[in-house]
Amino acid sequence: MDFNDWIPALTVSGVTTTGLLGAAWLVKNLILTRLQKSVGAEFDEKLERIRSELRSKEGEIVALRSAVMTTMSTRQIALEKRRLEAAEEIWSAVTDLAPAKLVSSVLAVFKLNEVANQQPRIRK
Repeated sequence: MDFNDWIPALTVSGVTTTGLLGAAWLVKNLILTRLQKSVGAEFDEKLERIRSELRSKEGEIVALRSAVMTTMSTRQIALEKRRLEAAEEIWSAVTDLAPAKLVSSVLAVFKLNEVANQQPRIRK
């Protein structure tokens, strides 16, 4: 057997092997590309679903925050109203009792406890 007899066999084997390797490389790249696109599409879908959920939760948070702020402002208004009414009542009492201020300053000189203790003796 001569080396020249091997050349066609080696050439066919080399071309076939190279073709198979090239086809395997193309199939691998095709599968890899499809897998990446599939995973990317699934990821994008899940990401969009999560974004949608976050937007809806954000709306709920805004609604709750608004309700809390409304409640707080209503309570603050009611508290201020009660404070104003209390101040008005105190001032009204001060002005109504102003004439008794003189009497109370005169009676402050007396020791009312001693006077009260001697009261039964005074009535007898």
